[in-house]
Amino acid sequence: MRKMALLLLLVLPMVFGGCVAENKTEVSTTEVISGVVEDNAADTEDTEEKVWTERDVRQLFADKQANDESIIECVVADDGAYERVGVVLFAKEDDEVSYLGFMNAEGFYAVCGTYAKLADEPELTYLGDGVVTFGVQTDEGKPYLMKVSYSRSDDGMETNFVFEDLPQE
Repeated sequence: MRKMALLLLLVLPMVFGGCVAENKTEVSTTEVISGVVEDNAADTEDTEEKVWTERDVRQLFADKQANDESIIECVVADDGAYERVGVVLFAKEDDEVSYLGFMNAEGFYAVCGTYAKLADEPELTYLGDGVVTFGVQTDEGKPYLMKVSYSRSDDGMETNFVFEDLPQE
């Protein structure tokens, strides 16, 4: 019996040592899976990505918009920041608010709005990294630019908009 217990004491570390080796195999399996992902990523680089146009962004918005929304201007988000393909400046009937929709490729958009009166020609401009500017005016008619920065948390659960007034000279 004592020999059997001694034999088990010698064999068990080898068995558990084998389990540790299997864990190392799991790590290498994970590394292989990462390699497959990287290989797939390399394959997508070979295929041409869609180049978005203002017309594409307008159509994407039109496919998802409500009946009372009308596009004022739109721009392409050519850097794809936060997985956005474009930004649409739009208005709703009987509403004093001007809205910005930061669109993704599926046509869904994160929206924010402002009560500032739009300039006659707002000239919506995409500056990169989720930032746009457009022309507005004070109650007295003095023109200025409004800068809006869009950002999203890494997990996609938080959306942030930062508004900044940029006086024009």
